Amino acid sequence: MPRFTTSDGAEINYIDRHGSGDVLVLVHGYTGSSGDWTETVPRLPADWRVVQVDLRGAGESSHPDDGYTIERYAADIFELVTSLRLPLFVLIGHSMGGAVAAQFTLAHQEILRGTILLAPAPLNGITPPDPAIMQQMEQFRGNVAVMKQMAQFSYSRSLPDEIVERSV
Repeated sequence: MPRFTTSDGAEINYIDRHGSGDVLVLVHGYTGSSGDWTETVPRLPADWRVVQVDLRGAGESSHPDDGYTIERYAADIFELVTSLRLPLFVLIGHSMGGAVAAQFTLAHQEILRGTILLAPAPLNGITPPDPAIMQQMEQFRGNVAVMKQMAQFSYSRSLPDEIVERSV
């Protein structure tokens, strides 16, 4: 997997499926990685160029001490796509990646063909969960079997084992 170093020293891993057609940049959500798009990319036209990013602190990218803001993630994406010299592209973000894509779009719409937000997190953040709910969630942390079951119940169809494992 190629790596790109940002202006503040974070190393960003990405997957670049080269193609001569349309260009997409895919941004995963919180606790996700470029692997979240494993089932999506093969369904896209084979001639499309598809760039899947591991945001800082996720997947195979480095885990620096700082820079975990929507604005910095968007800056990382900008620096990456600039270094790749991408033509106009469509930016797709899921969940927190949707907030990153929205922020990127506000700052750099001139280099985009479009933006797609999939269940985006709000740009102004989210309210922290109730402490009682957090305590219940902590009880599940060590119970891998229950976590796998919850991952399967989150989808309308059965997921391949590798995706459930990655989610857990």
